[in-house]
Order: sequence, then C-alpha cells, then structure tokens
Amino acid sequence: APHFGFAPRAAEGGQPAMAASSSSAISVAKEGDGVAIVTFAKEPVNTMDLSFWKELLVVLESLEADKEIRGLVFQSGLKRSVYTAGLDIKELYRHTTSQERQLEFWTAMSKALIKIYSTPMVTAAAIKGACPAGGCGLALCCDYRVISEDGSMGLNESQLGILVPPYWTELFASVVGNHRAELLLEPGDLVPAARLVPTGLADAVVPSAGDVLPAALAEV
Repeated sequence: APHFGFAPRAAEGGQPAMAASSSSAISVAKEGDGVAIVTFAKEPVNTMDLSFWKELLVVLESLEADKEIRGLVFQSGLKRSVYTAGLDIKELYRHTTSQERQLEFWTAMSKALIKIYSTPMVTAAAIKGACPAGGCGLALCCDYRVISEDGSMGLNESQLGILVPPYWTELFASVVGNHRAELLLEPGDLVPAARLVPTGLADAVVPSAGDVLPAALAEV
C-alpha cells in the first residue's frame, strides 16, 4: 500500500447507521444488503479540513467494526454538482495553522485514506461533478469510481503553487501510468469525464448526478 501521510516520517430509503450532530459533515445510511452509504454534506463545497478527516476516520472505524457491513459507497450530498473541492487551504497555509495542527491534520487524513485503501470492504466513489485534489485522492483509494458526465477529476495542486504529496503521485501513477501521470500532474490538469475511463481514473461515466449512486451500488 502507498504511504499517504508524513509518517514520521444518507441515501434516500436507507437505514441511518449513526446519528449526525448539527455540525456533522458526514452521515451514514445502511442499505439492506450490507452496504453503507457515506455522504459528505459540508456546504458549500465539502472542503476537507481537520474536523472532516477526524470525523471520517471515526465513521470508517465504526463501519469496519460492523460485521453486517461488506461495502461502502462515498457520495456528495451537496446542493451543487461537486464531489469535494479538496483539502481546506487554511490547513496548508502557515499563517492560518500551526505546526502541531498541521501534524494532526496530515495524520488524521493519512489514517482515513489508508483505512479506505486497505479495508477488506468493497469501496466505491459515486462522484457527481468536480473532484479535484483531495477528493481525487480519496476516490483513487476506492475499488470502483463512477462519475457524472459534467464531472472532472485530477490532482490540480500545481495550479495553486502547491506540491502534490509524493505518496499521492505514486498512487496516481499506479492508476494512469508513469508517463501519463507526468503529463497530467505537471500542469495540474483536471481531466473531463469523457476522458476518465480511458485513463483509468474512472470505471464508468453516467449521464447525470442522480445516476452515480445507483451505478455505484450496482457494483458494490
């Protein structure tokens, strides 16, 4: 499994699996066939800050301990067609964070991504709309990825003057190949949905945002 950290280095009709607080960004619903739908709904664009990763890690640990759950689907519950805008830039900017918080942030994120990547459960990303940076990283940890026609995906950190973490680069290259990874990562391109299946970044493209969840559930 790749290294994700600095290692010192609810869907309609589902059964709620756990209660969500008013400030919760993540909700879970159980389907009857052993699949849990994990919904990210942190308006407006599902920015992935420290609280997001800590909450996701707790959710993942709870679901992995539930013997009735055999598969997970990660979806966006946002009003707009966005999966997630990626990591919260305030967690990366030294004037808005601290060394201690940065360590906590990267540790929580790394543990969550490793959990998704290595879990014995089947995992799928049901992607509606844009899926840049951290959202792409999460999706690449899943076994199956389906995206809506209006969507796009990629690691676009270079467009913001940010280096892509080397472990994300390795994961990206393991999916698309080394040469194609260079061509996409240097300019920070977001690949449109029509090109995602040939590159391996997605397994299927569906017409609309409403189609991604049924398509993902059909595979899990």
